[in-house]
Amino acid sequence: MTTTHTRVAGFRSATVDPHETMQVFTSRAFAGQTLRQVVHLDGGGSAVRILLSNRYGTQPLVIGEARLAARTAGNGIGPSTDAPLLFGGAA
Repeated sequence: MTTTHTRVAGFRSATVDPHETMQVFTSRAFAGQTLRQVVHLDGGGSAVRILLSNRYGTQPLVIGEARLAARTAGNGIGPSTDAPLLFGGAA
């Protein structure tokens, strides 16, 4: 029996390098805040792959906690879908 996997691309990323000489927007930083990004996927599937990057960072990136959940309405999430992201098997 052969198992096949289909991957559907969906992504969220910064659109402007904060270190460019011409800045369209003022650079922002987050400290002690929650940052929520909503990604709209419609390809189906039973798994996701998350890649966090510090591509434009000038200092190490510290992430206190990362979670994944399905959005319900407004800013709500489905409590049964709320789960910590694991990296190398550890939260």
